[in-house]
Amino acid sequence: MNVGEFSNAPKLARNPLGIIALFIVLVDGIAGFVLGVSSRSLQPNEKLPLIYFLVFFPVVVLGVFYRLVAKHHEKFYAPGDFPDKEGFFRARESADIMFRFNELLAPYSELKSAIESNKPILKANDGTFSEAHLQGYLDELEWLNDLYVKRLISKDMLYSSYSYDIEKAADHPEVRHFVEESKTESPEIYTGFENLAKLMKAMQPMSK
Repeated sequence: MNVGEFSNAPKLARNPLGIIALFIVLVDGIAGFVLGVSSRSLQPNEKLPLIYFLVFFPVVVLGVFYRLVAKHHEKFYAPGDFPDKEGFFRARESADIMFRFNELLAPYSELKSAIESNKPILKANDGTFSEAHLQGYLDELEWLNDLYVKRLISKDMLYSSYSYDIEKAADHPEVRHFVEESKTESPEIYTGFENLAKLMKAMQPMSK
């Protein structure tokens, strides 16, 4: 590794993702350099911690990085990564709204898991959840559609964060039946949820 390879360091340091990359390269590089230079003078028991560090540090970083990408991907970007500053602030606003919305979805985590596993969900069908619980979950997805329509959440963030849950719910037979039954009393109910499901499925080719 030579100094020329760090010529892009100033560009990388302009956003959080680049800073993380520089930190990883720097720490791993220093550890490798120390081990290489002092390998002859170190005793085997002194080399072992450095070897363990070089082996397990990337694995730990991968685990932490996976969690960051899965839960906080919107925080990896700086204002300069957007064509205009308004785009940056819209993204941050979307991220804050999504954080609060995820808190509202927390009570429905077990219901979501059952839906994703295509298991019976309602007590009438040997499931463990009441119709009121399912109604509450669908109401939250209706509100999510309202947030999207009002442009408080971007389409990309909506897709990356909620497309799986929305499509699984839309495809679950009990959810479909519940929505259809609800529409016999109120034809306009859950149209937002249905619109989200259509949008998510339409965006699938765009994500490839």
